[in-house]
Amino acid sequence: MKRKTFIRNGFMSSVAALSGVGLTATRATAQALPSKAFNMKFSPDFTIFPSAPKDPVDQLKWGYDQGFRAWECTWLRRMPVTEQERISVAMQKLGMEFGQFVGTMEPSAFKEVTFAGRNKEIRQEVLKDLRASVEVAKRMNTKFVHNVLGLLDPKLPVGFQMANAIELLKRVVEIYEPHGIVM
Repeated sequence: MKRKTFIRNGFMSSVAALSGVGLTATRATAQALPSKAFNMKFSPDFTIFPSAPKDPVDQLKWGYDQGFRAWECTWLRRMPVTEQERISVAMQKLGMEFGQFVGTMEPSAFKEVTFAGRNKEIRQEVLKDLRASVEVAKRMNTKFVHNVLGLLDPKLPVGFQMANAIELLKRVVEIYEPHGIVM
């Protein structure tokens, strides 16, 4: 898409949204976009376009028609394996590339001190998550995994937290490197 067209469509969408025309104008603008692929591999997530179809496979087809040739999914690990496989097959049929997903989802990446802390049970759970992420990456034919390092530990000096995180990251490398995964 040419920069001028991209800016015009973005401007028109903004004007429509601010003027109260709303979703109808946004849909009309989205439908007017060319089906030619973008020059770069933008990879939106399934949650980013409210006007897109809700079904992931239909959304991939919609995204392809809008010019996207890559996609990603933050919460992919929370989807059933059958749904991951369904998405992967659809992407392969469309010739799309899967971007990244978050590999450290459970049990506590957003609630507990994970990488920065010393709790052995939590650190083992993180490593278990990362091993499972390798299988998801294979299923999705991707090499990119985003890992959330979790919360800081206010009880530990920052230097100790950094050392803990680096130590755990070295263990992550042992898991990911043989599979060529980029974190």
